[in-house]
Amino acid sequence: EVGGTKMVITPVEFQWGLLNAIDYADAADIIIGSDLTYNSGSWRVLAETMNVVLKPNGYILYVSCGHVGFSVDSEMNGFRTVVEGEGLEVVNYDDEDWPIRRETDGSKISLADLLRQSANDGRGSASKEEKSVLDGTGGARVILLRKKRMKSFKKT
Repeated sequence: EVGGTKMVITPVEFQWGLLNAIDYADAADIIIGSDLTYNSGSWRVLAETMNVVLKPNGYILYVSCGHVGFSVDSEMNGFRTVVEGEGLEVVNYDDEDWPIRRETDGSKISLADLLRQSANDGRGSASKEEKSVLDGTGGARVILLRKKRMKSFKKT
């Protein structure tokens, strides 16, 4: 329960692509994904699927960790370019409407801080070998996405 609202989390597994995603159109408030972008050939289909399934005011939390053989920065930058072409946008910490905030005082929480806390909390810490791979490939990156919002213009 969060803020008096009971949360229901329903994991759903399905094939990526418009035809498979259409049955779940505008069904997800939040999509959580991790390490889905190691094959750049699937980026467009993944972004299209996310855009179809996500509700208009929903969010996508995506984490990518470095793997042997490629850089996490290059992977995430490439994926960001593709998602922006498919109707999604990155939500930046500096945005006024940054949605991840502390319940106590409403202050912003950065995704990097959440990722660091998760990696160091003792429940899911990486092994020495995993840390070595992460260190050698740029670590891990996390981004928050949403459907592109229409920009409003003020009359002068």
